Amino acid sequence: MKDKTVRHCGHCSNHTLHQVVFHYSSPALWDHIADPYEEEEKLREIEPILYYVLECSTCKDISLVGGYATELPEKMHDYPLLYPNSIELPDSVPRNIRAVYTEGAKIRHRAPNAFAGQIRKALELLCDDKKSLGRDLFHKLQYLSDKGVLPITLTDMASLIRKIGNAGVHSKGEVYFFDAALIDDFFRTVIEYVYIAPIMVESLKSRLKQYKEQSVESHCESETE
Repeated sequence: MKDKTVRHCGHCSNHTLHQVVFHYSSPALWDHIADPYEEEEKLREIEPILYYVLECSTCKDISLVGGYATELPEKMHDYPLLYPNSIELPDSVPRNIRAVYTEGAKIRHRAPNAFAGQIRKALELLCDDKKSLGRDLFHKLQYLSDKGVLPITLTDMASLIRKIGNAGVHSKGEVYFFDAALIDDFFRTVIEYVYIAPIMVESLKSRLKQYKEQSVESHCESETE
């Protein structure tokens, strides 16, 4: 194992040298469902999860990377970021939204105004993806709320992101470091609800269906004995 790697820091946003200060391996059940919408056989087996604590040479803050050993890339600088929040959104999110978010996340600490503008753009792409109607982003978000795509609480959150994003883009106000952090948390919550939660629901439905089928098979076998 290499004790150093060059990668993006989720704290200071610099692409810089990181030192491995701690590593740990833990066995866990690997339950892989390639596509919950397809009827495919599930893979379940015990696989080690590898964790690496890295110290950034620039800001001296700590990051956590790692994942299942069978899924980790060859080089550590490509390992998934577990803490702080990864700048990569899951594949269930449309590619154009992921690209805009990743581009913005790299400058969140250095340029909060620009980051707010990128998040506003990502919200516009989300509305387009969900075929939202309206003359501007405010009314498009309201349309999604009326259609049940977004609950009212998340609509309010998204509207606040829109307003702060406007301030950053049009120089009507200053977006500060802590504003950007809140915007990031709010936006990721919106993404979780719209794109990630439905996949999790389908995965759970698929698993429950499998459990029911196994229960029926077990009951039939016991009756024939």
